Amino acid sequence: MKYVLVTGISRNIGKSICKKFLQQGYFVVGICRSITKPEAQAIKKTEKNFTFFTADFRYKNDITKLIAKLKRHAFDVIVNNAGILNLKKDGAIVNEFNDFNIDDYEAVINCNFYAPLRICLELKENINENGSIVNIASGGGMRASYATLSYSTSKAALINLTQSLSNSFYPFKKIRVNAVSPGWVDPESTGGMAVEAGSAGSKAALLTAMGRNAKTTEIADVVYFLTTEEASFINGANIPVDGGWLNHNVICYEEATGKALIKDE
Repeated sequence: MKYVLVTGISRNIGKSICKKFLQQGYFVVGICRSITKPEAQAIKKTEKNFTFFTADFRYKNDITKLIAKLKRHAFDVIVNNAGILNLKKDGAIVNEFNDFNIDDYEAVINCNFYAPLRICLELKENINENGSIVNIASGGGMRASYATLSYSTSKAALINLTQSLSNSFYPFKKIRVNAVSPGWVDPESTGGMAVEAGSAGSKAALLTAMGRNAKTTEIADVVYFLTTEEASFINGANIPVDGGWLNHNVICYEEATGKALIKDE
């Protein structure tokens, strides 16, 4: 049986990735922030080929303790999915240009960049030959931001890390390293980016060439594909799974069609 490590498994993309690998016959070792997460507990009750550990990747000591535990295991696949935004208590995004706080910024960098970096390098002896690493980056790491500086810079760094590690991991043990960069993704039920009328999520769907946001399962399908023999010559790639969001130019669209995607208020 093959083993996969998936971080951030309690909801949305991570939960779908976890389910995808379970469906494909893997034993899944999941990571979530809290042992009280009902989603992780529910998976454990229904799936015999699943276990999970807890760690809060905002804190370096938590990462250190987790890696010590994971060194007892060997993995065929590692999926670094866990990621956070710098949010206020009410869930609103912090404008880090106006309200910069180094501790909050570092917390995002720790989770989104240092945790994947350390997992890849400190567990490299625990990854089986011909294995695969998939890092979940973001379309936000491929273009400039305004408010979410820590998120965008951490994901941009993760994309470069993916490319850099791919140069060394394949000669080391024939391990391929790739990234997936989702665009806007509809949440499963709770959490994730809101999609009610007027929200950023609903506007994003209008600004995507396919006219909708991704399903979490669509991201999971691409992640799994990158770990298969069918993707055996894909290494060091960053795959946008965004429905064409990065390519969609609103001004050019309006010039070509005469239609306004977002009406003036």
